[in-house]
Amino acid sequence: MTNLGRPRAARPPQRGLSTIAIVSLVATAVIVVLGMVALMLWPGGTPTPSQSASPGPGDPATRPSTPTAPASPSANPHPPGSCVFLSGTPEDPRLQPADCAADGRDGIVYEVVAAHEGIGTCGESMTQYTEYLGDVTTVTLCLAEVLVEGGCYAYTDQLAAVRRVDCPDGDFRVAQLVEEAGAECGPGEDQFSYAEWNRTYCLDSAS
Repeated sequence: MTNLGRPRAARPPQRGLSTIAIVSLVATAVIVVLGMVALMLWPGGTPTPSQSASPGPGDPATRPSTPTAPASPSANPHPPGSCVFLSGTPEDPRLQPADCAADGRDGIVYEVVAAHEGIGTCGESMTQYTEYLGDVTTVTLCLAEVLVEGGCYAYTDQLAAVRRVDCPDGDFRVAQLVEEAGAECGPGEDQFSYAEWNRTYCLDSAS
């Protein structure tokens, strides 16, 4: 063990300190009394009621404090009407900007139908994407698949529910694309529609 040095011995008390303290205390009291007398005799020395200790309007103590706005998260880079690619995992989803006119061969394109600041609710057919800042929900995006009329698609177990494939492969084909919510489809076609988005997909067999 390294010896850091011996502890210092207590300093012996010095004599005469008590007498000096008493003399200093008496001298200080005399000076204070003389100062108060001089203040009362000096013109304008005694504060008047208008010169009270309460601060005036210009005093910093009376100025209203300016509230500090909480730091806001960065603006949503994916506003409604924009399109994105959805990748990653359910635990770590990721969005990348996409061309809404893309054919989906490089990944299914999603259109941002609605964006809610903070917590939001999406329609039953929508894909909901939520971003967080710590434990706080900053934005909720409601996404819808952008499918191509005549294109064939296969279901996947990935984050994006479907992927574009060559016909006649796949699980279904988009027979019609109608720019109307709840539009009727032809005989033998399955309707897939969004209540919040003016689009209906009419699906049939890929083969």
